[in-house]
Amino acid sequence: MQARDGWGLAESAAILQYLADQYQAVGKVSERWYPKDLRTRSRINALMAWHGSTLRTGSMLVGWHLVVAPNLGRQSNIKLVQDYGIPTLNEALRTINDVWLSEGGAFLVGQCITIADLLLACEVEQLKLLEGNLQGVDISYEKLIAPYPKVTVWMDNVRQACGCETWDDVHRTLYKMMARMKSKL
Repeated sequence: MQARDGWGLAESAAILQYLADQYQAVGKVSERWYPKDLRTRSRINALMAWHGSTLRTGSMLVGWHLVVAPNLGRQSNIKLVQDYGIPTLNEALRTINDVWLSEGGAFLVGQCITIADLLLACEVEQLKLLEGNLQGVDISYEKLIAPYPKVTVWMDNVRQACGCETWDDVHRTLYKMMARMKSKL
């Protein structure tokens, strides 16, 4: 993200935190997205830090080697995907299901959607690109998510809270890429 004055900020979690604070300060965004309560905010921050070291790692390894690299004509490392990427991704999804969603809330930090939900749900949504897997590895979004019923419900809750049309509009490029890759299979 780069401001008009040249100031910039990298990392999606930091950008979401900055934007939430910036627009809450002028009354344009509800505090529910990034509450001022320190305990709630700490939990959101923990989720966003956890995302970068687990869910993102597994998702990117699997997505890069099974979908992106082959579509760019680059070498894939299927052994890395099978030995590390998929297990890391499964462990992250299990943790979302069994730890972060264990308290029975509709979202990761209770009954209200937050920026942590947006960050993690968009990462999970990108796994739908696996439908265009050109490497022949037997993996799909549905296969990954199936063992984690709370994740499935949570994804639907996030989509509903964002507004289905808005969610789909934001992910339109992703869906177009999926369709294009499926047509190559």
